[in-house]
Amino acid sequence: ASFAPRKLRSLILTLVALAALLLAAAPAAHAAEPTHVERNLPSGATYLMDVPADWNGTVLLWSHGYRPAGFGYNPPENAPSDATKDLLLDRGYALIGSSYATAGWAVTDAVPDQLATLDAFTARFGPARRTLAWGLSYGGFVTTTIAERHADRIAGSLSLCGLLQGGVANWNNTLDPVF
Repeated sequence: ASFAPRKLRSLILTLVALAALLLAAAPAAHAAEPTHVERNLPSGATYLMDVPADWNGTVLLWSHGYRPAGFGYNPPENAPSDATKDLLLDRGYALIGSSYATAGWAVTDAVPDQLATLDAFTARFGPARRTLAWGLSYGGFVTTTIAERHADRIAGSLSLCGLLQGGVANWNNTLDPVF
């Protein structure tokens, strides 16, 4: 008669231990609210991150277009427009991008700033399942440079009207009609 209660107690303890293990192994819950982050990088560039509460594991690294040096307006961007930003966030994509430390033709600053933004994202939110780089015009050139030189950091890229002919050819193309 005393054997049955020990078995029952052992079974209960086993079930409690199993439940504790299952709860500990459960995936972390997503944030209840979307997260918006804007901070500075050591280079002086500013980065911008928007992560929806229902993040799907993909981060989109946006490279903005050309901004002339001395223009005085160099904010960070993580999407080409507010409408695009809203659409992508609604579909669960995390959006990140930086201002680049130097305006003008400064790919040597833009690429490290974009990669530092990706590092800051990973440090804060953990590694993404997939990272896609994308950019427009000069940002397309930055995107292609990331894809060519840092392919291990991204799963794919989309260069929209990227200046892939390079700086000298681009400026010669601009000057040719003048003459």
